Amino acid sequence: MSTSRRAARSARRPRLPASAAMALLLVGALSGCGTHLSPGAAATINGDAISQNHVDEVVLAACAYTAANAQAGGQPAGETSLANLRATITQALVQFDLADRAAAAMKLNVTAAEVSAAAAQNQLPSGLSDTDADVLRGFFQDFSRSSDQVKLIGAHLTDPSITTMQQVTTDKSAAATTYLETYASKQDVTVNPAYGVWTGSAVKGTSGSLSDPVSDVAVAGEAAASDPQADASALPASQVC
Repeated sequence: MSTSRRAARSARRPRLPASAAMALLLVGALSGCGTHLSPGAAATINGDAISQNHVDEVVLAACAYTAANAQAGGQPAGETSLANLRATITQALVQFDLADRAAAAMKLNVTAAEVSAAAAQNQLPSGLSDTDADVLRGFFQDFSRSSDQVKLIGAHLTDPSITTMQQVTTDKSAAATTYLETYASKQDVTVNPAYGVWTGSAVKGTSGSLSDPVSDVAVAGEAAASDPQADASALPASQVC
């Protein structure tokens, strides 16, 4: 994919990492390094920015998605650390971008029809605003594209004659892991500290504060930011959704 197409897709609308994004995080660790961060960027990959506004809008949509699902199931919505959610979203968007670049470098492509068919399998909960529904559709499109790209990369590495999704008969995503790790390590990846810390393999959540946590709330916030399973109930309402 060209830089202009990638930039247009990023600016078009935010994406919502819900359960599908969590699945993508399991595809494999991606690594890289860098020191340059564009103004207003949550992260950059080879100088191309994922904007803070983009991530922030996705965070709000993610909260709405969680609440709508809980309401549909007759259950109270759980409390999720916004700092951890920001890092999870940033991680997913970085992985989407890197998988896209890797597939393009190998001259592999998935069709819009294939992406749309896969994305259509995801059902939206009722109660969402039109804006949040649009965000979800955009995310599922991007997630489906990235998932297909990873499957195609794995299949191509196993059998170089495979260059289209129509030829993929077995999920070889695992075969893409090492390739993606090596490819990503050669890219310039930088993450804004307010959106997490790039460990060289993933985006780890942090509170965003430059100070060491001292109070009970600060300590709880730091723990919840880095661990999605941590108890977030002690955090103030402004730090959870």
